[in-house]
Amino acid sequence: MIDVFLLIINFLSLISFVYILFILINPPKIKKEKFDKDYFPFVSIIVPAINEEEVIERTLKKLISVDYPKKKKEIIVVSDSTDRTNEICEKYKKFVKLIKHSHREGKWKALNEGIRKAKGEIILTTDADVIVPKDWIKKLVRPFQDKTIKLTWGPGRIKNPNFNFLTKAQTFFIDLDNIAAKISQQLEVRYAGSGSNMAFRKSVWKKYKFRNEVTEDSDFAYRIFKNGMKGYFVENAQVKIRVPLNLSDLRSQQIRWLHESHLDLKLFLLWILFISTYLFPTLGLMTLIYLIFIKNSLLLSLFVLNIVLFVISYVLICLRTSTKNLMNGLHLISLNLFYFLFVIEAIVRMLFNSKIEWKEYKY
Repeated sequence: MIDVFLLIINFLSLISFVYILFILINPPKIKKEKFDKDYFPFVSIIVPAINEEEVIERTLKKLISVDYPKKKKEIIVVSDSTDRTNEICEKYKKFVKLIKHSHREGKWKALNEGIRKAKGEIILTTDADVIVPKDWIKKLVRPFQDKTIKLTWGPGRIKNPNFNFLTKAQTFFIDLDNIAAKISQQLEVRYAGSGSNMAFRKSVWKKYKFRNEVTEDSDFAYRIFKNGMKGYFVENAQVKIRVPLNLSDLRSQQIRWLHESHLDLKLFLLWILFISTYLFPTLGLMTLIYLIFIKNSLLLSLFVLNIVLFVISYVLICLRTSTKNLMNGLHLISLNLFYFLFVIEAIVRMLFNSKIEWKEYKY
């Protein structure tokens, strides 16, 4: 029975690796859109904030200095803060509109209120701890020249990728996410954007609005794409983000995301990540241990072939990441057991409808 199970798993894994290799070696060649660089619609940038006194000023300075006509943009901070966040925002009242709440109402409500009061025809959202580049707005709004595009989003880059073992692994994970987004766009597969680097038409928001979900950005994008609307991944509109620096915070983050996210949005991402970094190494270890005690030439052949294809596909993926760092990929592989356990825990939580408590992070 175990022989049959491992034969099936290794055979499915083999097919998966062949498919991944095919996509990596022969990515779909679709003509890139050509957009006019002199396109400046009025935009509203919405920044939800809660107790961000340590980072909000740097974020505001970056947003204010973005290379975009001053009369064509507005910055709105919606704050549920009890620390000095509001005081810092008021220093920049000439450039920033501050909406204050006396108590915490949730990020989804903050986004909706900010957008409701926004003047822009195009809405951009980001987080209070994100660093945007000078040309961020230009790149993110340019695709809206195509009237069929309703939402755009860009990739994130970790602020401190070499801080420790975890940040190195997450750097590679995010690189994989960006590769999957790019290929998914070429394949016209639905994909979720990130609220820390997203833009959309206000007319679309009026119909779908943000809802009370842990991953409100994925939920918002999911409903837009589910209804047949078109999105665009802007590969060069990168922002710098922060990530958990310890395993406890990483677990809490991943469980929340896995528990609440709409997985059908990221089928291609799951195909690459789950097979390449979670499923195969874990089951591969099981196969190896089993082969030590039981001799099965067919199983051994499949396993060896899987190992070869796994190494080839992983090297190719590493070469397609922004850092081209094989070591970061190896860091992620070593974390696969933890990620695998996170997936199992998320499934158990969903089966028992257990609640996920929101945890505030201090990095």
